[in-house]
Amino acid sequence: MVPCVSSSHKVESGISAAALVLAPVLFALAFRRNPDWRGAWLPSLLALPAIIAANVAFSAVGDGPATRAGTVVAFVWIAFVGEWLLRESSRPVTTAPRSP
Repeated sequence: MVPCVSSSHKVESGISAAALVLAPVLFALAFRRNPDWRGAWLPSLLALPAIIAANVAFSAVGDGPATRAGTVVAFVWIAFVGEWLLRESSRPVTTAPRSP
């Protein structure tokens, strides 16, 4: 018997949601250790409570709007990291002088 497409969609959505919830926390821990990215660690850590708050705030309207609100906040965090990445990549690279 072939599984329903909706079953596959539910499994994929669960995996994607888990990854999207864990990513800001894992990135925040990594950013905290890197001096160039240290300024991005706290906004990344706060992304998870912001996603949850958006979901809760829009849950009064319905499941669809709550999911979309949380997703919008998650994508705002992804855009923040992307902008930070572009800023870091445009900085001049300094190399240590070679010793003789």
